[in-house]
Amino acid sequence: MISTAFVKGFTLCLSLIVAIGPQNAFILRAGTSRRYAFLAAWISASCDLLLTALGAFGLGALLAQNPIWVSAARWVGAMYLFYLGGRMVVQAVQEASRKSGLGVVLVPRTAAHAVRLALGFALLNPHVYLDTVGLMGAASARCAAPARMLFVAGAAAASLLWFNFLVVVGVLVSKWLESPSVRRWFDCGVGLILFGSAIWLISN
Repeated sequence: MISTAFVKGFTLCLSLIVAIGPQNAFILRAGTSRRYAFLAAWISASCDLLLTALGAFGLGALLAQNPIWVSAARWVGAMYLFYLGGRMVVQAVQEASRKSGLGVVLVPRTAAHAVRLALGFALLNPHVYLDTVGLMGAASARCAAPARMLFVAGAAAASLLWFNFLVVVGVLVSKWLESPSVRRWFDCGVGLILFGSAIWLISN
């Protein structure tokens, strides 16, 4: 049934994005800052929609035939995550920046900065291409054309719901992060997530 395709797209997408990864860490950190967080969430969800649609209509098969593209993206994405992770850890141990309330690595300063960060986390992470394009594309290929569109719509709805949920969670815990020591540990934890994601990318 066509309605079943929507539910399948929704549940599969949600199962892939709920794990704590670099993109989720960024959206959560943006939420704690209350600066352009919803814009970042919408950009992230829009990228998921675009990649899922591309996977559903042929890009997944193209990537499967050209693994060197995925390998190159893996290294570029890993270097990007190492860079951001290093900046997060350095920021976390700098008492001067803590006292002045500066937490700028993953905090959007302007709308344009929010868009750049969101696009970077969405498009420089090969995990997105393997899962969103590859796996989601393969799953949607089992649906007929009309149902495939609803599969993509279901995935887009799950992505939009999840990223906006993370923003709300970030806003709710922002008061807790007003303590410099708590914020320092939080930022250090985010940095370690970025490091772990980078290591995972180059080791798989």
